[in-house]
Amino acid sequence: MTVRRGFTLIELLVVIAIIAVLVGLLLPAVQKVREAAARTACSNNLKQMSLACLNYETAYGVLPPGRVSSDAGRTAFGNSNRSAFVFMLPYIEQEALAKRFVLGTGPATDTVNRRNWSHPDNHAFSQTPVKTFQCPSAPQNPRTVTTADIAGAATADYGILNSVDPDLPGLGLVEPLGNRFGMLASNEGVKVTAVLDGTSNTLMIVEDGMRPARLVTGKQPHPTSTTAVSGSAWADNDNQFSLDGFTPDGLMSGPLAAATCAVNCSNANEIFAFHPGGAMVGMGDGSVRFLRDSTPIRVVSALVTRANAEVANLD
Repeated sequence: MTVRRGFTLIELLVVIAIIAVLVGLLLPAVQKVREAAARTACSNNLKQMSLACLNYETAYGVLPPGRVSSDAGRTAFGNSNRSAFVFMLPYIEQEALAKRFVLGTGPATDTVNRRNWSHPDNHAFSQTPVKTFQCPSAPQNPRTVTTADIAGAATADYGILNSVDPDLPGLGLVEPLGNRFGMLASNEGVKVTAVLDGTSNTLMIVEDGMRPARLVTGKQPHPTSTTAVSGSAWADNDNQFSLDGFTPDGLMSGPLAAATCAVNCSNANEIFAFHPGGAMVGMGDGSVRFLRDSTPIRVVSALVTRANAEVANLD
Protein backbone atom coordinates (compact mmCIF):
# COMPACT_ATOMS: atom_id res chain seq x y z
CA MET A 1 0.00 0.00 0.00
CA THR A 2 1.38 3.44 -0.99
CA VAL A 3 1.52 5.98 1.83
CA ARG A 4 1.01 9.57 0.66
CA ARG A 5 2.84 12.15 2.72
CA GLY A 6 1.67 15.80 2.93
CA PHE A 7 0.38 18.55 5.14
CA THR A 8 -2.96 18.37 6.82
CA LEU A 9 -5.34 21.29 6.60
CA ILE A 10 -4.64 22.14 10.23
CA GLU A 11 -0.90 22.18 9.63
CA LEU A 12 -1.32 24.49 6.64
CA LEU A 13 -3.47 26.85 8.69
CA VAL A 14 -0.84 26.89 11.46
CA VAL A 15 1.92 27.74 8.96
CA ILE A 16 -0.18 30.50 7.41
CA ALA A 17 -0.92 31.91 10.87
CA ILE A 18 2.79 31.90 11.74
CA ILE A 19 3.65 33.69 8.49
CA ALA A 20 0.93 36.27 9.13
CA VAL A 21 2.32 36.94 12.62
CA LEU A 22 5.86 37.32 11.24
CA VAL A 23 4.67 39.74 8.57
CA GLY A 24 2.80 41.72 11.21
CA LEU A 25 5.96 41.95 13.29
CA LEU A 26 8.20 42.86 10.38
CA LEU A 27 5.98 45.49 8.73
CA PRO A 28 6.45 48.18 11.41
CA ALA A 29 10.20 47.57 11.30
CA VAL A 30 10.23 47.96 7.51
CA GLN A 31 8.20 51.16 7.78
CA LYS A 32 10.63 52.54 10.37
CA VAL A 33 13.59 51.76 8.12
CA ARG A 34 11.83 53.37 5.17
CA GLU A 35 11.04 56.54 7.16
CA ALA A 36 14.61 56.68 8.48
CA ALA A 37 15.90 56.60 4.91
CA ALA A 38 13.38 59.25 3.80
CA ARG A 39 14.25 61.45 6.75
CA THR A 40 17.95 61.19 5.92
CA ALA A 41 17.25 62.17 2.31
CA CYS A 42 15.10 65.09 3.47
CA SER A 43 17.84 66.23 5.83
CA ASN A 44 20.31 66.07 2.95
CA ASN A 45 17.98 68.24 0.82
CA LEU A 46 17.89 70.91 3.52
CA LYS A 47 21.65 70.78 3.93
CA GLN A 48 22.17 71.19 0.19
CA MET A 49 19.83 74.19 0.07
CA SER A 50 21.38 75.83 3.13
CA LEU A 51 24.89 75.36 1.75
CA ALA A 52 23.69 76.70 -1.62
CA CYS A 53 22.69 79.95 0.09
CA LEU A 54 26.09 80.18 1.76
CA ASN A 55 27.86 79.50 -1.54
CA TYR A 56 25.76 82.23 -3.15
CA GLU A 57 26.90 84.57 -0.39
CA THR A 58 30.51 83.64 -1.10
CA ALA A 59 30.01 84.49 -4.78
CA TYR A 60 27.99 87.72 -4.40
CA GLY A 61 28.75 89.02 -0.91
CA VAL A 62 25.14 88.71 0.25
CA LEU A 63 22.70 85.87 0.85
CA PRO A 64 20.02 85.33 -1.80
CA PRO A 65 16.77 87.20 -1.20
CA GLY A 66 13.87 85.30 0.32
CA ARG A 67 11.97 86.44 -2.73
CA VAL A 68 11.97 89.14 -5.41
CA SER A 69 8.58 90.85 -5.61
CA SER A 70 9.01 94.65 -5.37
CA ASP A 71 10.62 97.53 -7.24
CA ALA A 72 13.52 97.46 -4.79
CA GLY A 73 14.01 93.74 -5.27
CA ARG A 74 13.80 93.89 -9.05
CA THR A 75 16.23 96.80 -9.12
CA ALA A 76 18.76 94.78 -7.15
CA PHE A 77 18.24 91.35 -8.75
CA GLY A 78 16.68 91.87 -12.17
CA ASN A 79 13.20 92.53 -13.55
CA SER A 80 11.63 89.18 -12.58
CA ASN A 81 9.57 88.16 -9.56
CA ARG A 82 10.78 84.78 -8.26
CA SER A 83 11.63 82.74 -5.18
CA ALA A 84 14.87 82.12 -3.33
CA PHE A 85 14.90 78.60 -4.78
CA VAL A 86 15.58 80.04 -8.25
CA PHE A 87 18.79 81.56 -6.90
CA MET A 88 19.86 78.24 -5.37
CA LEU A 89 19.74 76.24 -8.60
CA PRO A 90 23.37 76.71 -9.77
CA TYR A 91 24.59 75.58 -6.34
CA ILE A 92 22.58 72.33 -6.16
CA GLU A 93 23.84 70.95 -9.48
CA GLN A 94 20.96 72.43 -11.46
CA GLU A 95 22.99 74.81 -13.65
CA ALA A 96 21.23 73.66 -16.83
CA LEU A 97 17.81 74.43 -15.38
CA ALA A 98 19.02 77.77 -14.00
CA LYS A 99 20.09 78.84 -17.48
CA ARG A 100 16.55 78.25 -18.77
CA PHE A 101 15.13 81.02 -16.61
CA VAL A 102 14.34 84.08 -18.74
CA LEU A 103 15.27 87.18 -16.77
CA GLY A 104 13.29 90.31 -17.49
CA THR A 105 14.94 93.40 -18.90
CA GLY A 106 14.49 97.10 -18.38
CA PRO A 107 13.89 98.98 -15.12
CA ALA A 108 12.02 97.48 -12.17
CA THR A 109 8.80 99.27 -13.11
CA ASP A 110 8.82 97.96 -16.71
CA THR A 111 5.93 95.48 -16.79
CA VAL A 112 6.16 94.90 -20.55
CA ASN A 113 9.66 93.39 -20.40
CA ARG A 114 9.28 91.80 -16.97
CA ARG A 115 9.57 88.02 -16.94
CA ASN A 116 8.17 86.61 -13.70
CA TRP A 117 8.41 82.94 -12.75
CA SER A 118 4.86 82.42 -14.09
CA HIS A 119 5.37 84.31 -17.38
CA PRO A 120 4.77 82.16 -20.49
CA ASP A 121 8.48 82.43 -21.32
CA ASN A 122 9.20 80.70 -17.99
CA HIS A 123 6.42 78.11 -17.97
CA ALA A 124 8.67 75.18 -18.94
CA PHE A 125 11.19 76.30 -16.34
CA SER A 126 8.65 76.51 -13.49
CA GLN A 127 6.93 73.28 -14.49
CA THR A 128 10.15 71.29 -14.03
CA PRO A 129 10.20 69.26 -10.80
CA VAL A 130 13.42 69.44 -8.78
CA LYS A 131 14.10 66.43 -6.58
CA THR A 132 16.03 68.48 -4.02
CA PHE A 133 12.86 70.50 -3.36
CA GLN A 134 10.81 67.35 -2.59
CA CYS A 135 10.86 65.50 0.74
CA PRO A 136 10.57 61.71 0.28
CA SER A 137 8.43 61.48 3.44
CA ALA A 138 5.72 63.63 1.87
CA PRO A 139 3.20 61.57 -0.13
CA GLN A 140 2.24 62.21 -3.74
CA ASN A 141 5.53 63.50 -5.11
CA PRO A 142 5.94 65.08 -7.54
CA ARG A 143 2.92 67.39 -7.32
CA THR A 144 1.81 70.42 -9.30
CA VAL A 145 -0.29 73.51 -8.76
CA THR A 146 -2.27 75.60 -11.22
CA THR A 147 -2.70 79.36 -10.82
CA ALA A 148 -4.25 82.08 -12.96
CA ASP A 149 -0.94 82.52 -14.80
CA ILE A 150 0.47 79.01 -15.08
CA ALA A 151 -0.79 75.43 -15.20
CA GLY A 152 1.10 72.51 -13.72
CA ALA A 153 3.81 74.41 -11.85
CA ALA A 154 6.07 72.05 -9.88
CA THR A 155 5.73 72.33 -6.11
CA ALA A 156 8.13 72.22 -3.15
CA ASP A 157 7.96 70.61 0.28
CA TYR A 158 10.10 73.46 1.66
CA GLY A 159 9.65 77.17 2.16
CA ILE A 160 11.46 80.29 3.32
CA LEU A 161 10.39 81.29 6.85
CA ASN A 162 11.88 84.76 7.05
CA SER A 163 9.92 86.87 9.55
CA VAL A 164 7.69 86.82 12.64
CA ASP A 165 4.13 88.14 12.72
CA PRO A 166 4.39 91.56 14.43
CA ASP A 167 1.21 90.84 16.42
CA LEU A 168 2.69 87.89 18.32
CA PRO A 169 4.78 89.90 20.82
CA GLY A 170 1.72 91.89 21.88
CA LEU A 171 0.05 88.66 22.92
CA GLY A 172 3.01 87.60 25.01
CA LEU A 173 3.64 84.58 22.76
CA VAL A 174 7.17 85.62 21.73
CA GLU A 175 9.87 87.94 22.99
CA PRO A 176 9.63 91.66 22.05
CA LEU A 177 10.86 92.07 18.49
CA GLY A 178 13.52 94.66 17.78
CA ASN A 179 14.08 93.05 14.39
CA ARG A 180 11.52 90.49 13.26
CA PHE A 181 13.23 89.42 10.02
CA GLY A 182 15.29 86.37 9.13
CA MET A 183 18.39 85.59 7.09
CA LEU A 184 16.77 85.42 3.64
CA ALA A 185 14.98 88.76 3.64
CA SER A 186 12.40 89.74 1.04
CA ASN A 187 13.79 91.84 -1.81
CA GLU A 188 17.24 92.31 -0.30
CA GLY A 189 20.45 90.43 0.18
CA VAL A 190 21.64 90.13 3.79
CA LYS A 191 25.30 89.84 4.68
CA VAL A 192 26.22 86.95 6.95
CA THR A 193 27.88 89.46 9.27
CA ALA A 194 24.43 90.99 9.84
CA VAL A 195 23.22 87.74 11.46
CA LEU A 196 23.98 88.94 14.98
CA ASP A 197 22.21 86.02 16.65
CA GLY A 198 24.70 83.64 15.01
CA THR A 199 24.19 81.48 11.94
CA SER A 200 23.94 78.30 14.04
CA ASN A 201 21.05 79.89 15.98
CA THR A 202 19.12 81.19 12.95
CA LEU A 203 17.15 79.12 10.47
CA MET A 204 16.86 79.74 6.74
CA ILE A 205 14.69 77.02 5.18
CA VAL A 206 11.90 74.92 6.70
CA GLU A 207 9.70 72.01 5.73
CA ASP A 208 6.18 72.84 4.54
CA GLY A 209 4.99 69.63 2.97
CA MET A 210 2.16 68.56 0.69
CA ARG A 211 1.13 71.97 -0.57
CA PRO A 212 -1.09 72.94 -2.39
CA ALA A 213 -3.39 70.57 -0.47
CA ARG A 214 -4.44 72.25 2.79
CA LEU A 215 -3.72 70.04 5.82
CA VAL A 216 -4.17 70.43 9.56
CA THR A 217 -3.06 68.66 12.74
CA GLY A 218 -2.68 64.92 12.29
CA LYS A 219 -1.87 65.32 8.58
CA GLN A 220 -5.61 65.48 7.88
CA PRO A 221 -7.33 67.55 5.15
CA HIS A 222 -8.78 70.82 6.37
CA PRO A 223 -12.40 70.00 7.30
CA THR A 224 -13.97 73.02 5.62
CA SER A 225 -11.46 74.73 3.30
CA THR A 226 -10.38 73.35 -0.07
CA THR A 227 -8.52 76.51 -1.08
CA ALA A 228 -5.02 75.72 -2.34
CA VAL A 229 -2.19 76.91 -0.13
CA SER A 230 -0.52 79.94 -1.71
CA GLY A 231 3.12 79.89 -2.74
CA SER A 232 3.16 76.15 -3.37
CA ALA A 233 5.30 76.25 -6.51
CA TRP A 234 9.04 76.19 -5.87
CA ALA A 235 9.66 79.12 -8.23
CA ASP A 236 6.80 81.24 -6.84
CA ASN A 237 7.90 84.46 -5.14
CA ASP A 238 5.17 83.77 -2.54
CA ASN A 239 7.05 80.67 -1.39
CA GLN A 240 8.18 82.61 1.66
CA PHE A 241 6.16 83.37 4.74
CA SER A 242 6.12 84.63 8.30
CA LEU A 243 5.62 82.77 11.56
CA ASP A 244 1.97 83.32 12.46
CA GLY A 245 1.18 80.38 14.71
CA PHE A 246 -1.94 78.21 14.61
CA THR A 247 -4.41 76.89 17.12
CA PRO A 248 -3.58 73.31 18.20
CA ASP A 249 -6.26 71.92 15.88
CA GLY A 250 -4.69 73.74 12.93
CA LEU A 251 -7.87 75.60 11.98
CA MET A 252 -7.10 79.21 12.90
CA SER A 253 -4.03 81.43 12.75
CA GLY A 254 -2.96 84.99 13.33
CA PRO A 255 -3.17 87.22 16.41
CA LEU A 256 -5.07 84.80 18.59
CA ALA A 257 -4.18 83.98 22.18
CA ALA A 258 -4.61 80.26 21.41
CA ALA A 259 -2.49 80.32 18.23
CA THR A 260 0.50 78.83 20.02
CA CYS A 261 1.35 75.94 17.69
CA ALA A 262 4.35 76.49 15.44
CA VAL A 263 5.16 72.98 14.20
CA ASN A 264 2.90 70.48 12.38
CA CYS A 265 -0.49 72.09 13.02
CA SER A 266 -0.98 73.49 9.52
CA ASN A 267 0.83 73.49 6.18
CA ALA A 268 -0.76 76.83 5.23
CA ASN A 269 2.64 78.52 5.13
CA GLU A 270 3.91 77.23 8.47
CA ILE A 271 6.39 74.53 9.50
CA PHE A 272 4.83 71.19 8.54
CA ALA A 273 6.32 67.77 7.82
CA PHE A 274 5.54 64.07 7.64
CA HIS A 275 8.26 62.85 10.00
CA PRO A 276 6.95 61.32 13.24
CA GLY A 277 7.13 63.84 16.05
CA GLY A 278 8.35 66.96 14.26
CA ALA A 279 9.93 68.69 11.26
CA MET A 280 13.39 69.60 10.06
CA VAL A 281 14.84 73.03 9.35
CA GLY A 282 17.97 74.19 7.56
CA MET A 283 20.13 76.50 9.65
CA GLY A 284 22.27 79.45 8.65
CA ASP A 285 25.53 77.55 9.18
CA GLY A 286 24.51 74.74 6.84
CA SER A 287 23.44 72.34 9.58
CA VAL A 288 20.01 70.72 9.92
CA ARG A 289 17.97 70.65 13.14
CA PHE A 290 14.86 68.71 14.12
CA LEU A 291 12.03 70.67 15.73
CA ARG A 292 9.58 68.59 17.73
CA ASP A 293 5.84 69.15 17.49
CA SER A 294 5.97 70.54 21.02
CA THR A 295 8.60 73.21 20.28
CA PRO A 296 7.18 76.44 21.78
CA ILE A 297 6.37 79.23 19.37
CA ARG A 298 8.65 81.46 21.45
CA VAL A 299 11.62 79.22 20.58
CA VAL A 300 10.73 79.07 16.88
CA SER A 301 10.45 82.87 16.82
CA ALA A 302 13.94 83.16 18.28
CA LEU A 303 15.25 80.83 15.56
CA VAL A 304 13.63 82.87 12.80
CA THR A 305 14.98 86.33 13.62
CA ARG A 306 18.57 87.10 12.74
CA ALA A 307 19.37 90.09 14.96
CA ASN A 308 17.01 90.17 17.92
CA ALA A 309 19.41 89.03 20.65
CA GLU A 310 17.37 85.97 21.65
CA VAL A 311 18.82 82.66 22.73
CA ALA A 312 16.88 79.73 21.26
CA ASN A 313 16.91 76.83 23.73
CA LEU A 314 15.83 73.70 21.86
CA ASP A 315 16.10 71.60 25.01
